[in-house]
Amino acid sequence: METSSFQPIFEWISHHPFLAAFTVFLISLSESLIIVGLFVPGILIMGIIGAFVGMGYLSIWSVLIAAILGAIVGDGISFWVGRYYKEQLRSIWLFKNYSNLIIKGENFFHKHGGKSIVIGRFIGPVRPIIPAIAGMLHMNPHYFTFVNVLSAILWAPIYIFPGLLLGSSLSTLPEGVATKLAIIAFIILAIIWFVIKLLRILVQYIYHHYKNFNEFGYKYCIRHGCTKILNLFHNEDDLNSPSLFQGVLILLALIFFIILSISVISKGDIIYLNTYAHHFTRGLYNQYIATFFAIFSLIYDKYIAILVFGCVCLYLFYKKHYRELTSAIILIISSVLVIYGLKDLFDNPRPQDLFKVRNLNSYPSGHTILVTVIWGYMAIILARAGSAYSSLKKYFNTALISIITIICLSRLYLGDHWVADIIASLLLSIIIILSINISYKRKPVSENFNYYNFVGVFLGATIILGTPFVYLKLDSSLKNHQPIFEYETITNQEWVNNNRNILPIKRSGLLNNKVSVLNIQWADNINNITTALEKDGWQKLPKFNFPNILHNFKKNADAKSIAMLPSFHKDKSFKESFIKEVHNKILTIRLWQSHYQLENGLPIWIGTINKASLKRYASSFYAIDNQPKIETNIIVNNFSQSIIDNNKKYDVKKIINNKFEVILIKTTQ
Repeated sequence: METSSFQPIFEWISHHPFLAAFTVFLISLSESLIIVGLFVPGILIMGIIGAFVGMGYLSIWSVLIAAILGAIVGDGISFWVGRYYKEQLRSIWLFKNYSNLIIKGENFFHKHGGKSIVIGRFIGPVRPIIPAIAGMLHMNPHYFTFVNVLSAILWAPIYIFPGLLLGSSLSTLPEGVATKLAIIAFIILAIIWFVIKLLRILVQYIYHHYKNFNEFGYKYCIRHGCTKILNLFHNEDDLNSPSLFQGVLILLALIFFIILSISVISKGDIIYLNTYAHHFTRGLYNQYIATFFAIFSLIYDKYIAILVFGCVCLYLFYKKHYRELTSAIILIISSVLVIYGLKDLFDNPRPQDLFKVRNLNSYPSGHTILVTVIWGYMAIILARAGSAYSSLKKYFNTALISIITIICLSRLYLGDHWVADIIASLLLSIIIILSINISYKRKPVSENFNYYNFVGVFLGATIILGTPFVYLKLDSSLKNHQPIFEYETITNQEWVNNNRNILPIKRSGLLNNKVSVLNIQWADNINNITTALEKDGWQKLPKFNFPNILHNFKKNADAKSIAMLPSFHKDKSFKESFIKEVHNKILTIRLWQSHYQLENGLPIWIGTINKASLKRYASSFYAIDNQPKIETNIIVNNFSQSIIDNNKKYDVKKIINNKFEVILIKTTQ
C-alpha cells in the first residue's frame, strides 16, 4: 500500500484548520440529526477525527468546539422539527418507515424524561430520534437547551479521546508505518461497521417478516412433498414461531464455517489475520489483565463447565423435567463430539510461544464452544419463561453476552488460540444451540418450572466449583501463559560475527513488521547496565503506567521526567529506557531482552540508540519522539569513550552487520 499519495490529504487538513473544523461540525450535526443519524457511523468517524488530532494534524480545541456545536445544532434542529409537526410527524413519508423507532423513542422518553436527551446521545437506535420526540411531546425549550448543551459537552470528548490516544501512539512510529496503520485501521473499521449495519438490517427485516417466511416455507414444502422438513421445523405451540428462520441461520453458519475451514486447511489468507492478531495481543500482555482473563478462563474450564452442567442436569432429573434434561444431555454430548472430532480432523497447532503449550490441536476452541453452548442452553430455557421473569431474562442475557465476550478475548489474550479458532467456535455454537432450540420448542413447556431455582443452581454450582479451582490453578495458569523466556547460549565469536544471523538487526513491531534498526547489543545483567549508564550521565526514564503518564500532560514537561510511550519488539515493549543530552541533542536508549546469553552466563540485551526530540500532541500531551535516522559516529565515539573512562570493565566495539553499524558492549571482568 503506497501511503505517499495520502500525504497531501493530511497536509491539506493541517493547512486548512477552519475547513477541517467546519467538516467536523457538519459530521457532528448529521450524526445528531433526526433519522439521518441512523446512517452516520458517529463512533467510527469521530474516532478517526480524534486520531488526526493525536497525530498532530488538527487542534484538539477546534475539534472539540466544532463537535460540540454540531451536536447542539443537530439535536436542536431535531427538537424543533418534532415541536413543529407534533403528531403529524408519524404520517410524514420520511418517518413512516420508522414508526417502530418513534414508538421506542416515546417509551424511552416517558421512562427517563429529560435524562433521555443525555442518555440518548450514547444509545445507537434511539439517538437521532429522542430530540424530535422531546419536541413532539412539548418539552420545555429552555430545559431542552440546557440538557442538550450539557449532553453535547459530555459526548464530544468521550467519542474523540479514544481516537486521540490511538493517534498519539501511531505518531511515535516512523511516518510511513504510522500512515499505513492509520489507513488500514480506517478501512477495517469501515468494513466492520458496514457489515454489522448490513447484518443488523438483514436480520431485523427477516425476523420482522418471519411469519411470511414461515408461510412461504410451509407452502413450498407441502407443494414439493417435503413433509419431513416440514415436520422438523413444526411447532405444536405456535405455527408462526421463527423455526424456519433459525434453520436458515443454521445453514448460513454452516456455510461460513466450511469456508473458514477450507481457508485454515489450505493455509490461506486467514493465516495472516491469525498472525497479526496474535502478535498484537501478545504485545499488549500485562500481568494484571492476564490475571483477569485467567480467572474467567479457569472458572469456565472445560472440566468445571461439564461438572456445573452436570449439576444442572441433576436438578432437572430431581424435578422430573425430563424433556429439558434430554435436551441438555444431547447438547453436551454433541458439543464434546464436535470438539474432539474436529480437533482430530484439523491438524492446526496452537501458538507456540507460551511457557507451556498444550498438545491438543487448536481448531476449533473447545473452551469457547462449551461456554457458549451451556450459557446458550440456559438462555433457551429462560426464553420460554413468562413476563414475570422478564427482569431475570434481561440480566441473564446481559451476563451471557459479557461472559462469552470475555472468554473469547481470554483465549486470544492468553495466547491459547488463533482468531480463526474463536470464529469457528462461535459458528459451531450457533449451529448447536439453534438446533437444540428448534427441537426443544416443538413441544409445550414443562409445567411448574421454577426458573429462579434453575438459574440459581447453575450460578451456585459455578461459584462453588469454580472458586477453589481458580485458587488452586491460577498461579500455574499464569506461569504457563507467560511468553517463552528460555536463554540460548552462544559463543563470544558467534555473537561478534553473527554469522548465523542469531540476533535480529531490525525491530519487529506489533504487526511483525520491521520498523527500526537495533543498533546496540549489551552483554550484562540489567542492574549493572543501569549503573554504568547512570555513571556516564544517562538518566533512567519512568515506567509507562497510569501514574507516570500523567506527567506527560504537564505544561512545559521535561523530556527526562516523562514516560516514553511503548514500542515493541517480538510482542514485548522495551524493558528499560534511558535519556541523555549530548552536544545539545537528546539521545535515548531502549533495551529489550534477546533470550540469548554468552557462555559465561551473561544475558545479551538488544536495543536502539536514537536521536530524539520532545514533541507536543493535541496541544497538551508531550511524548519523546525517537527519530529513525541517527548520527552513528558521533554517538558511538561519545558513548564508547565515556564508558571506557568511567567504567574499565566494559569492552566496546563497533561492527558492521548487514550494512548496519551495531555497537557491541560486554564486561571484561
